[in-house]
Amino acid sequence: MLPTSKCLTLFTILGTLFLLSCSNPNDQEVFSEQVRIRINQAPDRLNPILSSYASSVQIERWLFNALQEYDPTTMVMTPVLLEESPQISTLDVGNGKSATQVDFRIRSDARWDNGEPITGRDYLFTMKACLVPDIENSSWKNFVSQITDIRLDDEDSQSVSVLANEAYMQLEEIITGFSVYPEYVYDSAGLLQDYSFKYLVGLSADSAVDENLRVFAKQFNSAEFSRENVIGSGAYELIEWKSQQSILLRRKDNWWGNDLDASNHPFLRAEPAELLYYIIPDEQTAITSLKDGALDLVSEITPEQFQELKKYQNSERPIELFAPSILQYYYIACNTQRAALSDPLTRKALAHLIDIKLMIEELFYNEALPTIGPLHPTKNAYASDLEPYGYDLSKARSLLAEAGWSDSDQDGILDRRRQGALEKLELKINTTRSQLGQDVATLLKQAAERVGVSLELNPMDTRAMLQDVRAGDYDLACLAARPPAGNYDPYPNWHSDNVGANGNNFCNFSNAALDQTIEKLRLTTDDKERDLLYYQFQKILHDEQPAIFLVAPSTRIALNGKYKVLTSILKPGYFENTIAPL
Repeated sequence: MLPTSKCLTLFTILGTLFLLSCSNPNDQEVFSEQVRIRINQAPDRLNPILSSYASSVQIERWLFNALQEYDPTTMVMTPVLLEESPQISTLDVGNGKSATQVDFRIRSDARWDNGEPITGRDYLFTMKACLVPDIENSSWKNFVSQITDIRLDDEDSQSVSVLANEAYMQLEEIITGFSVYPEYVYDSAGLLQDYSFKYLVGLSADSAVDENLRVFAKQFNSAEFSRENVIGSGAYELIEWKSQQSILLRRKDNWWGNDLDASNHPFLRAEPAELLYYIIPDEQTAITSLKDGALDLVSEITPEQFQELKKYQNSERPIELFAPSILQYYYIACNTQRAALSDPLTRKALAHLIDIKLMIEELFYNEALPTIGPLHPTKNAYASDLEPYGYDLSKARSLLAEAGWSDSDQDGILDRRRQGALEKLELKINTTRSQLGQDVATLLKQAAERVGVSLELNPMDTRAMLQDVRAGDYDLACLAARPPAGNYDPYPNWHSDNVGANGNNFCNFSNAALDQTIEKLRLTTDDKERDLLYYQFQKILHDEQPAIFLVAPSTRIALNGKYKVLTSILKPGYFENTIAPL
């Protein structure tokens, strides 16, 4: 598969609308088996604030709980650690200004592994931790900085009030959608206790940082809290992590949710006794292991292999196939800080070299939709009247010539004079070693050579490739992104504030009109006005082409035929914690 980056949003967590009620767990049959699942890349770490890989998010969701999750059908935020949905109100703060207050109460029966209740202090610690300078991933900070203050109730340790200056479009998701950490584990020395949320959220990049914050960041960034001491309120605990081989989770005996009837609530179910994730990058090896009975579930199957599996017949080891639509899209990022890619005319020319129709037919077997930007084609705000750049070599040549490219030395590669030197249109496209990613890059390479663009394929390990993308050390890169279930905020990925090594604007794209549109969009609560701004946002990206947007695919899943599983539109397309015998 094309590499998956966690670049557009952190809200990949699922949920479902259900009123939890108590029941006797002894009345339910306990599923005592181990379920073996293939993932195609090793997690970078298991620490939700710091992790960057989709495989990390997939595993973390069973180790940690959030206050709320998304219902997989309605995509409505739904209580998990909360007693009920939060109360949101508007406060008049004078001078014609208003603030938003969000009040909620954590369930009294929700507890950590040591038996202590989950309280507002744990929530406050979590929100402060992601703001500490020198934390190695600023993704959470970009969102949490919308909050101005967090207030605890002195008389009720489960009650919390959160304040924000404005009605930000994702405010409820930000306040309730992140994993909650146990303070007693991740800050046992109390290093953050004397720092208020207001103080930490007010720190700028050049603020002086004292010793306690430096010590906390060093500890929090360490392997201890990403591979060893990985403790949350989820139904499973981390038992073993063999580097580049496997990760084993085991169902907790004393989990706080064991006494709940969660039959219709995916995130509060824990059917298999163990979840064993095998890290298998090669798709064919994974398929063979499934057929041999060494694996129970394989996803991220190439469309070609999925077609072959449809022909598979084995009564002793049956396989069930699923192909749910999924909130994901593929794109080719252009590093707009590269001289050759700084001109939108050149980027548009490259977009005309991708035959999307052929790609969908030949590489995805018609199980994908063309897309023109970061909003998923199933969203109401998707700009369906903006056509993808069609495959057109003549148009590509014309745009390249308009950008000043010609073959002045007749060597078959376009060039132009730049600051007195001859600049060749020679580019490198990074991709993972997966077949699909390389196939997409090859399609572009073949067309590029026909118009005089030299394109070198550079297959890389996923970790190294994403490091280069984050550092801006690339020309073109095949990536995948997962838009959120709720409202999409383009700020982390497309605003010029986030250009650079510490930001998530991987294309390093700066555009004043786009910045202004994003800033308005984030604070718009009216649906019609928001849709108009979404259209402007998509139109600017379409005209500027900082990335070549490709397709939104279905996902492909193969399951041991003796089991059933709940599938979903959200990544990875299934709930492994719901796998149970037929």
